[in-house]
Amino acid sequence: MIWPTYAEYRDSRVPWIGPIPSDWRTAAVKRSHQVTLGKMLQSEPKTTADRYMPYLRAAHIQPNGMTFDAAEQSMWVSPSEVAELTLRSGDVVVVEGGAGYGRSATLTSDLEGWAFQNSINRLRALDGNIGRFTDYCIQAALWSGYIEVTCGVATIPHLTAEKLGQMRIPNPPPATQRIICQFLDRETAKIDALIGKQEQLIDTLREDRTATITHAVTTGLDPDVEMKDSGVAGLDRLPSSWTVKPFVRCVENQVDYRGATPRKVSDGVTLVTARNVRPGWIDYEASTEFVAVEDYDTIMRRGLPRIDDLLLTMEAPLGNVALVDRTDIALAQRIVKFRADPQGIIAKFLLYSMMGAWFQSQLLARATGSTALGLKASKLPELRIAVPPLKEQAQIVKFLDERCTRIDALTTKADEVIETLREYRSVLITDAVTGKIDVRKTA
Repeated sequence: MIWPTYAEYRDSRVPWIGPIPSDWRTAAVKRSHQVTLGKMLQSEPKTTADRYMPYLRAAHIQPNGMTFDAAEQSMWVSPSEVAELTLRSGDVVVVEGGAGYGRSATLTSDLEGWAFQNSINRLRALDGNIGRFTDYCIQAALWSGYIEVTCGVATIPHLTAEKLGQMRIPNPPPATQRIICQFLDRETAKIDALIGKQEQLIDTLREDRTATITHAVTTGLDPDVEMKDSGVAGLDRLPSSWTVKPFVRCVENQVDYRGATPRKVSDGVTLVTARNVRPGWIDYEASTEFVAVEDYDTIMRRGLPRIDDLLLTMEAPLGNVALVDRTDIALAQRIVKFRADPQGIIAKFLLYSMMGAWFQSQLLARATGSTALGLKASKLPELRIAVPPLKEQAQIVKFLDERCTRIDALTTKADEVIETLREYRSVLITDAVTGKIDVRKTA
């Protein structure tokens, strides 16, 4: 879309901002806002007057704004700090450090009875400035890479109150700020709605994929086939020619790689971790780690991988499964490797069976752990697989390969649309707050 522009521009002398309308100026955030860092966690009261209050932390500030899905946590706060750490409608909260540093959100209502932790900086607008406008400016600066450069190279980067206060942003008159916010609120809502529809489509496609796999590996492809009672919990009926077997009876080799963490190096043999194992494939980009070539034989002493060996993540996450597609890899903790028994089951059919809802429900029913669910190796003999004749397995694999390929293509397309919309959203915000769009002419 071609948006209207201002008649005249001048150099802002701020690289991430670029040219701005000739009658605009820029200013450091601290000139238009009060910048306050939150309080360090206090687990015990210091005086009898201290209050035990829930607090806002980085987990509450997500890329799409505020969320209160994170579990509520509380800390002790003194009476003077209660007044200092108030959270009002219009305040902007910015993540100070860690993986999400620079994320921001605007409070749309007073947050009575809450404080905020020192993982957050609070901005409170001064002299009629609009916090929401500054929030959009911070989003634009984050997208441009400016905040990353400002925070520098560090193990845990921090957008400190000092750095945030010194950051220069566009500072048009408050009336113009308000009009820009109204424009962006309206236009980003439209974009977010489109993104939401694509995300719903992806959820539907994933549900369809799981349902298709589950139906095929538990009831087959022939709707008129004679059925029988399965005799096992969670599985009602199955084709009369099928059998239910213990999972461990379907494999001839089992290797558990859980144990000591291998030594990591900057280059060497690719290490496949639980993060790399996705539902149905190995994602080598999800985590890029290596082990030394000279350590490989020791790390893999329990068994080397072969093509079509099956990998199962036993925790964090639990239940992801994939087939080995290259042998020049090492396998990390939380992964168990299986080799399908070719006399009774096709490896790809076993993969699909383990991806199905019935097998996954068996895993969850036997999992333990409070923070991260995990499965003990001793529970593996309790798992069951519905096994058809080999010829029928091959037919099911062919059907699922074709169907899943089509579903995955649609999912990939939806992901691409979402990425394009998010890119457009960021460009629109940046162009609006830096005056590349004259929003007064868009109403």
